[in-house]
Amino acid sequence: MNDFGRLSGLLLLIVLLAMPAVAQDRTLALGNRVEDRLAPNETHRYSLIALELTLVSFRVEALSETLDPQLAIYDSTGELIIANDDYAYPDSLDAIIQAFVFPKSDQYTVAVSGFDGTSGPYQLHLLPGYDVHIHANEKLLLEDWEVVNRLAAVRQAGSNRLAVETDGIATTAVMLGTGFAQERDFYFEVQFDNVSSADDWQVGLAFRYARPDSHSRVLFNKRGFWRMERVDDGDIVIVRNWGTHPAIVPGESEFRLGILASGEHFDIVYNGQIVGMVGDNKSEAIGGVGVAMRTADVIGSRLSFAISHAMMTIPTRVDEAVIVPNQLLTRAYHVMDNVLARQQLISVGGEIKMLLPQSSVRRRLAGVTPYLLGSGLRFAEFAIGAKLSYQMSKEANGGCGILFHFQDEEHYQLAYATAEGDYGVSQRQGEVFAPGIFVNKPSRARHEHDMLLVVYDGTIHYYVDNEHIGQLAIETSSGRVGIAVVNYAGVDTNCVFEDFWVLSLDG
Repeated sequence: MNDFGRLSGLLLLIVLLAMPAVAQDRTLALGNRVEDRLAPNETHRYSLIALELTLVSFRVEALSETLDPQLAIYDSTGELIIANDDYAYPDSLDAIIQAFVFPKSDQYTVAVSGFDGTSGPYQLHLLPGYDVHIHANEKLLLEDWEVVNRLAAVRQAGSNRLAVETDGIATTAVMLGTGFAQERDFYFEVQFDNVSSADDWQVGLAFRYARPDSHSRVLFNKRGFWRMERVDDGDIVIVRNWGTHPAIVPGESEFRLGILASGEHFDIVYNGQIVGMVGDNKSEAIGGVGVAMRTADVIGSRLSFAISHAMMTIPTRVDEAVIVPNQLLTRAYHVMDNVLARQQLISVGGEIKMLLPQSSVRRRLAGVTPYLLGSGLRFAEFAIGAKLSYQMSKEANGGCGILFHFQDEEHYQLAYATAEGDYGVSQRQGEVFAPGIFVNKPSRARHEHDMLLVVYDGTIHYYVDNEHIGQLAIETSSGRVGIAVVNYAGVDTNCVFEDFWVLSLDG
């Protein structure tokens, strides 16, 4: 197991094409899987064209005990974007990148290799949403769908197609997919064809369906807008009102709609791209999925459409628990709440309470120099992100850190990084620092870092340069936040923090 293996997420995703790592070219369409065999010290590379905000999961499954597979994604410049070795070592050696959102439209390279020269057969899965494919309609059959709360005419229209019609003034109906599992976390997708109405139309997806008067739905209309609503005891609660996105084509009659549910977080997907992100902590815990529709609010309104594909993927879990990503691609502060909620590292509903373009602290002596931020603001649960750079007057093991839960100069927590590759989180109690998270990675020592600290639900997660350094159970207490110089010896160290932000989760 090497350090690299511990790293571990807008046009339509097109294909994977094998590059000259093997003798012949191969292609892989989204939703399929490829099987191949790695020779010792061999790397297979696949070219992948993806648009910004395309949502997918990767999995490399070893088909032999002789292979410990590694997976890495590079952009067109060759920069490593995200990677994984073992998602659940030592119980599983498979590599997973789960619910990954591409940061930009680009041609990416997917590299599959064996740790320490291991070899053997593997399967590479590339799926929309999550990484486990549990249901796909090979044939859409009328018997697998049920209209549950309003009248709509549904008929078989060929071996893999259902035709739907409904009419009336603002008539709402749900067609439930009875063959789909009821899961808390899932990705559900339906292909709509020939959507037609003389007036406005609304079609979309129903999810977490418990009964006709208790479920959620996301609807798209003819004008290219979407909204999410929840039905509570028959009352319609608007979770997100009408909005649009450049990827949505107004008036288009054929499109794929999807929704990724991750706890209380929901991604709204149109033709493979995320067009909206919503938090809702009042939806049903689990429930059925299906197709939702609504006619226009005019006399004689009629809506017709067909569906020709429906599928569901779910995430891999370890002992029923969420997988903590070994690598997390950090983004701008205004989208990190969605990134963290999608991975269930935080709850929905956080609020940015602090945003500092630049701050700095300097120390010449050994020890820790606290510099508090935020004019007395206190936080118990939060996420903090910053870009750190520092300069030192000579070679020494000095560095910088983020202070949190600060009570006074002898009682606080510190997340730090140093010039010799020490990374960790420790709690100061009087004159000593209690053991906490600590790793030494001299090969990754540098004088600039992306730092991400998450404190939620009694656990600290610490990421440096997108890599998960470790996690630690704590008793949460409210305190101030700040920055610090962390000098192991006497050295002039100047720490500069840019784009320092605090997302409060205290409610």
